[in-house]
Amino acid sequence: MTVELGPKHMVKTTVYNDQVPGPLVRMTEGKRVTVDLVNETVEPEMLHWHGFHIPPDVDGAHEEGTPMVMGYSRRRFEFTPGPTGTRWYHTHAMAGHNLTKAGYSGQFGMAIIEPKSDPGRYDVEVPIILHEWEGFFSADMDMDVNYRTFTINGKMLGAGEPIRVKASHQVLFRVLNASATMQHRVALSGHTFRVIALDGNAVASPQSVPVLDLAPGERVDAIVEMKNPGIWVLGEEDENQRNSGAGIVVEYSGAQGKPKWLAPPKHTWNYLSFGTDAGHRTEPEVVVPLIIEPRSDGNLWAINGKSYPRTDPFYVRAGEINRLVFDNRSHMGHPVHLHRHTFELTNYAGTPTSGVFKDVVVVPAMSRVEVDLRADQPGPSLFHCHQQFHMDFGFMAVMQYRT
Repeated sequence: MTVELGPKHMVKTTVYNDQVPGPLVRMTEGKRVTVDLVNETVEPEMLHWHGFHIPPDVDGAHEEGTPMVMGYSRRRFEFTPGPTGTRWYHTHAMAGHNLTKAGYSGQFGMAIIEPKSDPGRYDVEVPIILHEWEGFFSADMDMDVNYRTFTINGKMLGAGEPIRVKASHQVLFRVLNASATMQHRVALSGHTFRVIALDGNAVASPQSVPVLDLAPGERVDAIVEMKNPGIWVLGEEDENQRNSGAGIVVEYSGAQGKPKWLAPPKHTWNYLSFGTDAGHRTEPEVVVPLIIEPRSDGNLWAINGKSYPRTDPFYVRAGEINRLVFDNRSHMGHPVHLHRHTFELTNYAGTPTSGVFKDVVVVPAMSRVEVDLRADQPGPSLFHCHQQFHMDFGFMAVMQYRT
């Protein structure tokens, strides 16, 4: 369909249920759901339930054995959602050099798995979904993808309805970076975020920060106390991106005037601040090295020396704690994602930690990140970089179970 991102600013893209983002999907942990995926395009499609612990035949990855939904056909999927928290769904098709397909398209939406009991303590809940449009390759040799237009919740800054709040309210912002390739830093002028969850999982040490930093696929849950009445901009810290649409207006009840942007104080985002000291940790019986390297042409990526589809599967032991070692030997960071599982950070770039559970983690350039994984979701699970261009050109492997 043709989507209006802003006044007279239209893009043609593929969407879910005639809207961008797709509908906010709410499920209850443990309550079985049925999803009918109706493909009204000519291309085969695949819908991935990101952050869900569900079987491989419904997870939404062809590499795990989920059946493709062919063009102009439909398929029914049934599963029991879990764990609770901010999850999302998106196409798992490949794009290659086509910057209008897959993660570059409008095929994404937020999914929230509600707990059976103990609802959150906040007054208002606001989804924030970051995305870019009209991608193009940069002129340099590294094949970076740049974009002409940015949106929050499918609209450029000033084009959509504002977020309406009241003074003294506690607002839970569920922030999702649905970008195909870009990391984002987001601030709310005149306010501070209290981060309570990463990738939908409660953190050991909630922290107040002026900026949220999210790589593709990451989510942050943060509560903001609304105690600075006015009309403000929640948006991208980078001025060029914000001026190209990466923002949304936050409006207090009764406030008047134009939206204000105030640059946040300098802040270094660090996963470690949300964890605790590692303390005494038993060494796992299984340690799995995953070496990340560029291929000789600089564009293809390899895991343990091979590019997908030639990558070797790596194995974990069922029922045990397994340690995965992401060894990044390249000069750029990579947001790596493991399907159907949640892992705990145990060592981040040389610093031991615990209490931070994620399904996407940025492995810094020329650094190692170690995570512990309880192998309790049998079957094949896809591991890949959540940067679409990297995934499409070799950065994938399949994790298998060994009893």
